[in-house]
Amino acid sequence: VFTVAGARILGVKDLPNSRIFLIDRVLYVPQGDIYTSVAKSPELQNLTRCLQKTGLDTLLKGPGPLTLFAPNDAAFGNLPRRELDQLLNDPGKLRDLLRRHVVGGTFYTAGLSNGMKLKAIGGNDLAIGDEPDCTTVDGVKVNSPDINCNNGVIHMISHML
Repeated sequence: VFTVAGARILGVKDLPNSRIFLIDRVLYVPQGDIYTSVAKSPELQNLTRCLQKTGLDTLLKGPGPLTLFAPNDAAFGNLPRRELDQLLNDPGKLRDLLRRHVVGGTFYTAGLSNGMKLKAIGGNDLAIGDEPDCTTVDGVKVNSPDINCNNGVIHMISHML
């Protein structure tokens, strides 16, 4: 599969001195690095605070390329209160959990296929699934895919991995 910033290339038209690529969506200019994009999102405020607390904000501001499966605020709300409190009081455990959501390399959904495995920086394998209406990672639906960033891509999810 060939893509441009996650958009599938549907066709190519050659002209005398140029080439036109037909793609399946509108491309938008990235609004910054992964961390900046997370921090700007009203749905990712818990993640923003946790990234700062664990020092992973520095990694997500770096050159990349990285893919972040970003748990939204609902994902944090889905955790039992006691478990969430324990995580917030233990930056090491919280960092380990969040490292399960970051993959080295840029992986747009157009390039993901059913049964594919991605290695997270936390060392765990993430299993990619392909349902009729969405992509899944470890059985969790990707709600908002392919948020393009200067140093990679974000896929928003509503459960922890």
